[in-house]
Amino acid sequence: MTQALTPDQVRQIVTNTVVVLLARPDLMPEWQAHLLELLDQARQEQLEDEQLFVAAVVTLLGSPDDTLPTGTPYDRAWQALITSLRTGTLIDPEAEADTDTLDELLGAVVEAVVAARTVLPDQADAIAGELRDLRAAAERADAGELVRWVDDALAVLAGESPQDRGTEHEGVYAVYWQALCSSLNENAMP
Repeated sequence: MTQALTPDQVRQIVTNTVVVLLARPDLMPEWQAHLLELLDQARQEQLEDEQLFVAAVVTLLGSPDDTLPTGTPYDRAWQALITSLRTGTLIDPEAEADTDTLDELLGAVVEAVVAARTVLPDQADAIAGELRDLRAAAERADAGELVRWVDDALAVLAGESPQDRGTEHEGVYAVYWQALCSSLNENAMP
């Protein structure tokens, strides 16, 4: 390994990790061994960003809740991996920037609403303020679907059941709404 990870290598890391964690846990030992070999190569070549990214993926295999960004140029791939795991839909790390940005935005809103409804209720007002700012920006941009999605997220943040909202969302909005519902169900809303 004499150079940074290629886009194909990064895509393969994301795809294989999603497959192992969601569908084929029997392949985990083999995949983990491959990643450890890749990590060792990155160390030998003194490729710090690659070491951080691959080490984060190895950690994710054993601790799927460890989702902090790596702070490397591979963060787009990292976000695609985390989003894929949360939604059960494989996200291509090389997809269009607009799609990744929307994925990141919706994923961040889901995380914030779930946190406020479960472990950080004292942050609900601050999160609601940020969501209102996001809604205003979406309205100025004439992004009607995003406005409706944020309205539903605000309602859930205020205590409404997510199953009573979001029934008309489509595409990526529907995927993230389902992720919100699933996350809140798993965390047994207060």
